[in-house]
Amino acid sequence: SAAELGDADARNNRYFVEDAAFAGLDIALAREDDAFLNASPLVVSISILRRSHYVRYNKPRKHLEAWAAQRFCRNVDAASSALQLFWSAALDAGATHLALLSTLIGLETATLILQQALPALLRSRPGLPVYALRQALIAAAKQLPTERLRELSGEALANPDVKGKARRLWGYVDFALNPETFDAAGAVLPSARTILATLDLVLESDDLIDAFDAEDDSLAPRRAMLIFALGGTVSPSADYPAARHRRKGSREEVVRKSIQMLGAMTGPTVGGWLARLIASPDLVAWHSELRHARFQHARLARDQAFTHPLPKIVREALAGKAPANSADLRAIAREELIRLRQELRTSADSPWREYWDNIGKRGLSPTPKIENTCRNHLILRLSDRMQPYGIADTPAERRHAEETRSDITLLSYAGWTFPIEIKRDSNAELWTAAATQLQHYASAGTADGSGLYLVFWFDHPDSPMPVRPDGGARPGTAAELEAMLIADLPDDLRTRIDIIVFDVSDRDARLKSKAEKKTASLKKRNSP
Repeated sequence: SAAELGDADARNNRYFVEDAAFAGLDIALAREDDAFLNASPLVVSISILRRSHYVRYNKPRKHLEAWAAQRFCRNVDAASSALQLFWSAALDAGATHLALLSTLIGLETATLILQQALPALLRSRPGLPVYALRQALIAAAKQLPTERLRELSGEALANPDVKGKARRLWGYVDFALNPETFDAAGAVLPSARTILATLDLVLESDDLIDAFDAEDDSLAPRRAMLIFALGGTVSPSADYPAARHRRKGSREEVVRKSIQMLGAMTGPTVGGWLARLIASPDLVAWHSELRHARFQHARLARDQAFTHPLPKIVREALAGKAPANSADLRAIAREELIRLRQELRTSADSPWREYWDNIGKRGLSPTPKIENTCRNHLILRLSDRMQPYGIADTPAERRHAEETRSDITLLSYAGWTFPIEIKRDSNAELWTAAATQLQHYASAGTADGSGLYLVFWFDHPDSPMPVRPDGGARPGTAAELEAMLIADLPDDLRTRIDIIVFDVSDRDARLKSKAEKKTASLKKRNSP
């Protein structure tokens, strides 16, 4: 019976009658005795599938295996029942693995059988030995619908008898199927030690991680959260990929593969996950790989979203009308802002003075306006210039993912957005905002990875500029500041992020009162 064969398999035994059955079937196959072959019982096919490797010669072994596969899969219900009896008897006899499973996974005709047998096994024995449970879960991930797997994992985790390593494996299945719930606000997470112990157990066979890599909405958060969990515990090896064969299934290999997978995805949430990973202080060692992945993702997303514009749209773009895509929107924004920057010093009304307070007020020294006021004034100057292009809105503090807000977001009628982040030269985040804060907005799918960083250069002694992160010398002019900010950008951002500095400084001391000018003149005259 199937149960007797399962018991014998667990004890690494065989029945002598099995050898006789092998010989009789070999003769029947050679004679093409269909009547004898069709009358052979199901249990004979199980015997062949479990012991065909004992057949010395390749040709008869292949013939026997082909017949056994066909005979076993003839009746789904009977085969499923026999397989459950075989596995149950083997496990009761001390087996730690599921014999026949690897063979059946490779048979398309066995899919329906496994879809019946695996849930029954996992429901009746959720606390299988670790190796057997890992086998069953890998197969179930490939054979069963996601909802069925969720039901099984929920039942297993609710069962108090499922403990130790078995519970950890089921815990990983729960995470792999529902990664968003582990990232939700207020989610109750296991300790870092428990998470690492679970992942190390899973990594004993990295096939379990790969088994859940279906192309669905949970793939990006699952891989990103694996990077969060493991990336801070390991650094990239200098000799990779030369020593890759020694690290298969290691934490480093999983982190590397996860980063590469994110870079190859084009989903709308991928950019946000990559921005969060890059912003994590625990993943500094992986920043180079993460930035490269972000660049690859942005390129693939642009290629996928690109459609050849209609002749009418091309004609309108050439005529300086509505932007056809994100690249057009970016070009328009950059061009108009550069024009505004040029007019700061060339227009008769001296627009740069609008960014200062207390001009002409007796007893008060002119001071730079606060950042939000500068932004609002820039929006007024920019709005009129955007209307002819069909750019509908220039909202201040537009809301983005994770409750972040960009200072200005240009919005075209076609749905493309272009975020603009604004800072004064005295802002504490002056040197880092382009590569960090702006990326949260630029990573949106409608922004296509692009954005603009605009800085107001006041050069005012009461609002000193923050020290550079590298301790280098401060810039002496607006042009030098712009050059430094561009040089500080990572390589993968320079093609997507524009930087413009508005020189609104009182460089000719025009805003000083007559008394201040007289005092300054006397100091200069009396100086040695």
